[in-house]
Amino acid sequence: MKHYRTWKLESFYALLQFIIGHAFMSTDISDLAAEVSDLEDATAEIGGEKGIQESPTTGVTTATKAKKLLMAKTVIAKAHKGRAKARRAQEWDLYAKVDYEVSYILKAPKLDAVTRAKNIQKVLVDNATVFTNINPTDKTAMTDTIKAYDDVKLAPRGAIETRKAQSTEAYELSFKKAQTAADSIYDLIFGEYELTNPNLVKELKLVCGIVEEGVRHNTIHAICSDGNPPQGAITALLEDVTLLIMELNKKAVSDINGVVSLTKFIQGTYHVEFSKVGYVTQTMIIHVRQGETVELEVEMERVSS
Repeated sequence: MKHYRTWKLESFYALLQFIIGHAFMSTDISDLAAEVSDLEDATAEIGGEKGIQESPTTGVTTATKAKKLLMAKTVIAKAHKGRAKARRAQEWDLYAKVDYEVSYILKAPKLDAVTRAKNIQKVLVDNATVFTNINPTDKTAMTDTIKAYDDVKLAPRGAIETRKAQSTEAYELSFKKAQTAADSIYDLIFGEYELTNPNLVKELKLVCGIVEEGVRHNTIHAICSDGNPPQGAITALLEDVTLLIMELNKKAVSDINGVVSLTKFIQGTYHVEFSKVGYVTQTMIIHVRQGETVELEVEMERVSS
């Protein structure tokens, strides 16, 4: 793959991560889900082609993980809406059935993750008299994201074989499909938010490389979790983990979902440190290429008492 196309594929992945990070957009923009699905499918195909040359499942795995995270965040977001109604109605049995965090789905094995997502969705839909704030758009969002992940959860091996059988022409069609979907996603988000949320549109431009200054922004994105959570813990995801790029003295702290990101730094090789009180500090060497988002899953080990 030529350098330009490598950069473009990375920008497609970054756009998908942007969508995941702003899940509310799928509710606001009715046509967005279809375009996102097309982009996910196309990048999985392109990633499979790249994987034959490099790492066998890298591209497909990235797209599949993105769909799993979107499914988890979408279903749990709706569950949180339902929890508020169940709490007000003092329907504690129903409350317990939707009382989960993102990690409940995200950290589950592939088949279990789909089952858990569907079970929560079923509780919300079957008890509409209690969960009156779960509207048709919410139901559609859950159904779409569950199906999107369910369709590709076992994709890596099949995609590799497909890519081996496909010609250069098929690859070109996949790339064109991805670019068309990305362009439509940009237009939809721009049209919806340019007047009401210009900062979101500015962030979108950075992700898409549409930057007036001509500067590409690189990112380190990590999900932090407890490598050995205590018995009875609600979630393994860790809040307040500090991510530090040592050479730049640039840092950020993980949120309630264990997610932490740093962006807007030049490409290069860096010593990256993850630290939290009560846990063993981890240091790793990360190479960030121009325009790249490096995705990490960091398991923190507790300090021995």
